[in-house]
Amino acid sequence: MIGTGPRIPWVIDASPLWEKQYTGISNVTYEIVRRAVTEPDKEVHIIAVDRIVPRELVDKCIADRSGKALQAACAKLPKAANIMDKLRAEGPLDGTIGLYLNKRPLYKLYDWEAMMFYDFSPLLTPECHTSQTIEYHNIGISKQVSLCDHMFSISESTARDLGWIFDVSSDKITVCLLGHTADDSAQKAANDLIGSMNVEPFLLMLGTIEPRKNIGLILNWLATYPDVLRTHRVVFAGRQGWGPSLQSQIQQWGLEHAAHSGRIVYMDYISEARKDALLAGASALLYPSLFEGFGLPVLEAMGFSLPVLSTVSTSLPEVMGDAGYYFDPYSSATLDAAFRNYLWDAKTGHLQKVIKDARARADTFDYNKTYKLVRDRLTDAALAMSKSQNQIGG
Repeated sequence: MIGTGPRIPWVIDASPLWEKQYTGISNVTYEIVRRAVTEPDKEVHIIAVDRIVPRELVDKCIADRSGKALQAACAKLPKAANIMDKLRAEGPLDGTIGLYLNKRPLYKLYDWEAMMFYDFSPLLTPECHTSQTIEYHNIGISKQVSLCDHMFSISESTARDLGWIFDVSSDKITVCLLGHTADDSAQKAANDLIGSMNVEPFLLMLGTIEPRKNIGLILNWLATYPDVLRTHRVVFAGRQGWGPSLQSQIQQWGLEHAAHSGRIVYMDYISEARKDALLAGASALLYPSLFEGFGLPVLEAMGFSLPVLSTVSTSLPEVMGDAGYYFDPYSSATLDAAFRNYLWDAKTGHLQKVIKDARARADTFDYNKTYKLVRDRLTDAALAMSKSQNQIGG
């Protein structure tokens, strides 16, 4: 139940819950919101895409892990612009806390406001984004930062970019490393889905097909070192984003026969259950990304005891540490060297230590820790606000 002390509600802008398929930012939003709305001593309100979302609809999105219900109901929901009127109508206020889990308006609405920052790829690698994406993310970004009383970042890499680009002091930033859901029950369900099938060795690439994910490096590698496809299939799983399609890139590298013969497989967007089955059945994960705010697929693979071959880009070493195989995102030769090291370790038995270390490292990442950092900072802000009100009243 809500406490009897000062009334300082939290208003969480969870607009990514609108998406039909929760991946990336919408998945982080899902993990934070599903914990926040069950707080017994907090008054929590959810808004999304400029609408006030009732609790039962939030619960539906969480249960479905999808925003389909929100999209269907959106037009009939009250506008978020009226949220302060709603809060005042429900009783006297001692303050308000606002948390933006993606983008925020260019004005201040609540007494204390925080925002989650994921990465600054549109600013730092504009060649990997459409002009529309760059414009969307960059319009008013300095203003958005300046309006925040506090900022959350999902990695030390993003926190450093906040400080470097916008001159934000470290005391205004809380780093909230993400978590994963690869527990024993998820692995059992994945193994049950695989069943008794005889799975041919395959390498897995998880992620949207877009320039930032650097799919071309893998295709370059496969074209340059054709023996890889004789021993392993390569499976790409992720929706088609902007930029050249996977099919056109396969043609560019002369790999049509490999695709037609099933040595290269494209699965498009997949459900959580199928993703887990792929992680449980693969030989290794390939992650050639040029820029990441965190690198959740790497962590998920580690949680499934799946060896990872990753670039050294941005935040990825924060996630993998020494428990995997690194390569240069611009060099297929270094990718091949990482792959040969992986094969040698598999042959000599050293791979089991790499896998054990990766799983142990993955277990240190936990969404409960992520949420606790957010919760504690918001709670501290409310406590300071309450003390300030008491001093004024006293």
